[in-house]
Amino acid sequence: MPVDLRHDWPQALRDAGFDATRPTAWLAEGLLPFLLPATAQEALFASIDALSAPGSRVAVEIFGVDNEKRKEAEEKWAELKAKREARGEDTSFNPFDLWFDDAGRPDCADWFAADGWTTDTVNAREEALRLGRAPQSEDRPFANAFVTAVKPA
Repeated sequence: MPVDLRHDWPQALRDAGFDATRPTAWLAEGLLPFLLPATAQEALFASIDALSAPGSRVAVEIFGVDNEKRKEAEEKWAELKAKREARGEDTSFNPFDLWFDDAGRPDCADWFAADGWTTDTVNAREEALRLGRAPQSEDRPFANAFVTAVKPA
């Protein structure tokens, strides 16, 4: 069901018949660190934990970019933008305009592990190769990964 994460989405789920006594699968893709500041990320994870029965699973796409890697990513993005401009493509979108650069953002795997979930982290590029899906380009500015976690019984 569509819901705005700025509102009381856990209550909206319950109002729509969500049963917190049954295991649930959650997916947070393309949100971190885009679109959610650190405090909203913390609130999202706390709500997922509270709504999750034992056996529930969560997958979170993460962008492992510290300040040094972010600088490298911005430089790579500038190179990609120049290539796109040379081809006459639209370059008005800058992913860094959406980036929340706030301290205190908890590591996803650490957050769920601290709350008793069993976690695993896999690099997205390695997972794509494992699944036989070669990257379309080696010119990607971000090194994303996926954190998966299971709430124990």
